[in-house]
Amino acid sequence: IERTKEYGPNTNFTSLILKLTTEDRLLARVFIIHTRHKDIDELLLAIVRLQKLENFVWIINERALKSNSSALFDGLLGVKLHDSFTEENLLIDATQLIVNTFIKFLNSSSSFWTENISVIDCLSVEPWGNGKDVYQALANTSVENGKTGNIAFNEEGDRIESLYDIINIQYGQPKVVGNYRSNTDYIKKC
Repeated sequence: IERTKEYGPNTNFTSLILKLTTEDRLLARVFIIHTRHKDIDELLLAIVRLQKLENFVWIINERALKSNSSALFDGLLGVKLHDSFTEENLLIDATQLIVNTFIKFLNSSSSFWTENISVIDCLSVEPWGNGKDVYQALANTSVENGKTGNIAFNEEGDRIESLYDIINIQYGQPKVVGNYRSNTDYIKKC
């Protein structure tokens, strides 16, 4: 990444795009756009109005792809979670992860099941004594071959492996042109 440019409220997107694409020392020709939902149309229309379509690659986030914006132009690229990542499938996998975690607790010598602890007081400002242990156990548990693939987490608690569709806008419509599985070398052209 050559650099990151943030914009504030009431930004003139025509001026912003013109500045980004005409700098003398511009090395990058690929722009990754992550913007608020309400700014998508105005930002994309500025790109079209300035005719900054050729010689540049514009990549938008999933939120912009789902906006049904009339400003989506041919050649625009985007990445979104694969269709297998439905709420239902994610809930099934999350439930399996929780079950696997508590099975680990049952099979360990953890004090989680043996301590005589009163019911959690939801109004208390004191942290739950086992909260950190449960979080760590969840983060260190995995699910193999779940509905959304293998589930495991990195040190920050983020999911390691996800499947994404690579989208290209063609004739004003989004078309899946490939897939990418994070944390692997898997890339498939459609």
